Amino acid sequence: MNLSDELLTVKETCKLLKISRPTLLRLIKSGEIKGFKIGKRVWKIQRSEVYNYINQKVLT
Repeated sequence: MNLSDELLTVKETCKLLKISRPTLLRLIKSGEIKGFKIGKRVWKIQRSEVYNYINQKVLT
């Protein structure tokens, strides 16, 4: 498994992007960042998805 395939928690993703939890959940629900649920409450986000989101925002 390489670094870009690493799964991040909501807390780790928020820290990486310097955004709040509600903002991240809004981005996930709108599809701007792809995430998936494990069970009913636990969200996971691939590190590569975070990088894709950053690159998309920088290029626009």
